[in-house]
Amino acid sequence: MKRNANVRFVKPMLEQLEARVQPSFLLAGAVQQQFLPPLQAMLTDMQTAKGNLANNFTMLTTPGKVTNVGDAETQYAAGAANFSQMVSDQHAINATVTADNAFIRAAAMAEFTEGDPTDLILVTFGPLIGFNPTSSLTNVQTQANSLINGSDVQTWISKDFTTIPTSFISSPVIWDSLVAPRTF
Repeated sequence: MKRNANVRFVKPMLEQLEARVQPSFLLAGAVQQQFLPPLQAMLTDMQTAKGNLANNFTMLTTPGKVTNVGDAETQYAAGAANFSQMVSDQHAINATVTADNAFIRAAAMAEFTEGDPTDLILVTFGPLIGFNPTSSLTNVQTQANSLINGSDVQTWISKDFTTIPTSFISSPVIWDSLVAPRTF
């Protein structure tokens, strides 16, 4: 076998690929698809508890709805439990929205440190141009706060049932004082 030393081979240089900037996770609907459903489930649970609380209040304040002490005590205890559920749901929603917003900001900052400023720009300046990727989260939080701070709920939880002779309740303790404040 004969070799020719005069033949040279040149290995071509590889072309440099352009930077592949991924689309923003905020634009793909991740907030609505991943973060929103649990919040909506908590809000639905809160609305159900409010409906039950309204029913408990009606049963205790409408003459003839409860006819004995046992029924009155059952309605009173259920009302306290329903209000407690509303308070728990409200605080869970507030804690979840806070955590989700912190996660979104941290993810945007991580993308920025990797060279992609899109998410950080959207989170920081989006609300100024009418695009707020976290508004759906804060909307649920606002609904929950409005639900529990509404005048109807505030009337129900501050009612002294001893002023209603047909309620059969002999304790002046109101529902609001029975629910311990949440600390999470």
